[in-house]
Amino acid sequence: MMRCREVEDIAELNIKDRWRLYNYWGEQRFKYLQSENRNLVRDYTEKCKMLANLRQLEDGDTLEKADVIGMTTSGAAKYQHILHHIKPKIVIVEEAAEVLEAHIVSALSAGTQHLILIGDHKQLRPKPNEHVLATKYNLSISLFERLVRKQMSQATLEIQHRMRPEIAQLVCPHVYEKLLNHESVQKYPDIRGISKNMFFVHHSEPESEHPGLLSYQNEFEANYIVGLCAHLLRLGYSRSQITILTPYVGQLLMIRNKMPKSEFNGVHVTAIDNFQGEENDIIVFSMVRSTNPNSNRTTIGFVKEDNRVCVSLSRAKHGFYAIGNFELIRHQSRLWESIISDVESRECYGNSLPLYCCNHPETKYSAQTGSDFEARAPNGGKSHAKMWSYSEDEMLI
Repeated sequence: MMRCREVEDIAELNIKDRWRLYNYWGEQRFKYLQSENRNLVRDYTEKCKMLANLRQLEDGDTLEKADVIGMTTSGAAKYQHILHHIKPKIVIVEEAAEVLEAHIVSALSAGTQHLILIGDHKQLRPKPNEHVLATKYNLSISLFERLVRKQMSQATLEIQHRMRPEIAQLVCPHVYEKLLNHESVQKYPDIRGISKNMFFVHHSEPESEHPGLLSYQNEFEANYIVGLCAHLLRLGYSRSQITILTPYVGQLLMIRNKMPKSEFNGVHVTAIDNFQGEENDIIVFSMVRSTNPNSNRTTIGFVKEDNRVCVSLSRAKHGFYAIGNFELIRHQSRLWESIISDVESRECYGNSLPLYCCNHPETKYSAQTGSDFEARAPNGGKSHAKMWSYSEDEMLI
């Protein structure tokens, strides 16, 4: 270092010493810039903290003046310090039965005097990111459900404003002990071109595993649902009135692939877990699971979970149509057995969906496969019966 300071004329140095001097200068320059950068970063961090504190004070001042504060559970956790400062006396949690207990606790403060939980523990539960947390440590049980199990004081809403009575019977008394129908649901129009507003179509076509996904699909059901959906559109229903539900992502992808956007854009195809709290006029439900007789696997997976059964059967307002291997499913679940037995007793169960001609209601026929809708009901069943090349016996299959 002393030699570097003693250098008066670089031209007098040999090449080797010049490089040594150059590297020394570069190293010193780097250390200087590194020190300056640390100082700038430290200053920037302090300024950011000051800005964040000012924004928090501004948010806190604004929220203190509000009568009602709305937050997601994630937002409540993020701004927990503000809640602890404001100390809201009353905390209301919507869809509380689907919220992790820790998320609700994070929204409480020392000032909380009244906690109101609104939800339905018979529908979807919370979903921890790690499956073992749900199975081993019961994190899938919400605070709401735990308090209900402990007989905590509760009030139950018993009047439903969504489902027509025959659809409401799918969940009452099988899921809910008591459920009353509001007078508005008594006035719903019947589904056009279909003899039943609610029907379960049984089949025994096998499922398959989706390539690349740990999921299942059933091509027979996918074809049937696409045919039924096209039939409903031909009958004059709008795309936004129809929702297709399925418990498996594999089936969801298969159905979407079979529905060109030019014809079906606007028809909502989604998984059950993403449709809680939603509703639509017509729900078409694909069960998917149908074990191959040659397979050793006989389980139906989470299709038999009571919470998912409740959600899937309670989304429809005007019409509900389910397709699946119900003989297999009913032997795997007591709840499904009671529901299917009830549906059978109401003559809303069979191997084919009963249809009729809108212009000639006395002309009846049915659809056992997806292709039957177009073949036996051209233009949504609005054509004259004489135009069809089917015998009367074929129409009644």
